[in-house]
Amino acid sequence: ARQHNMLRTHGTGNFRLILQEVVRDAAMLNYLDNNNNTAKGPNENLAREFMELFVLGEGNYTEQDVKEVARALSGNQYNDLRNFEFKFADWDHDKGIKHILGRSGRFDADDVIDILLDQPAAAEHVTWHFWKAYVSEFNDRPQERAQIAQIFRESDYDIKTLVRSTWATPAF
Repeated sequence: ARQHNMLRTHGTGNFRLILQEVVRDAAMLNYLDNNNNTAKGPNENLAREFMELFVLGEGNYTEQDVKEVARALSGNQYNDLRNFEFKFADWDHDKGIKHILGRSGRFDADDVIDILLDQPAAAEHVTWHFWKAYVSEFNDRPQERAQIAQIFRESDYDIKTLVRSTWATPAF
């Protein structure tokens, strides 16, 4: 229920904020085993699904990127003794240098989100999902989608801008 409410609250806002909430959401952390993602034993489930389904889409990252993002997401956990609240377990976070999509640093979850959203594939991937939902799964117009993706990215990932741009296309 909390995940549903989070998505309803932020679903028409900023995509970056939604992603920040998703990597701190107890249901997501539980379902994708991030409580078991530690510096000593990285778990790649959340990292892989986050990049593939939520942000970049298949083929826009490497296996090494998955491993490095998993390291950056380590320590993001939920507290099952305190009503499944988000907790950042600093002692479980990998504080080492990570290499993600050509960038290097001591990254955490918010850094990962910024790095992923810096990729042109991010806006294209999200735009493709909106195109399929609101325009057509079968009538693709790559040039129109590319224009929408550019507008979406330039808006710093404002969801309302994405919806308006999608609905304003001749294909819609």
